[in-house]
Amino acid sequence: EIYFAAYHKFVQLKNQDAYKAWIISIARNKCNDYFRKKATQYEIPIDELEEDNFSFHYPEDYTPKQIS
Repeated sequence: EIYFAAYHKFVQLKNQDAYKAWIISIARNKCNDYFRKKATQYEIPIDELEEDNFSFHYPEDYTPKQIS
């Protein structure tokens, strides 16, 4: 996706000596777009949350080990 975007925008690159910085900025922007999209997909309304989701429960067969 990054190289595809760079290929289409290559004509906008004015200084070819700055190619490395240019491609890194495209990669950084694509990563930011990806995580920004992911952040909106996992949004849960606060009124749908239950208190049990915030507490930790040990498994039934768990026994704590003593440190000697």
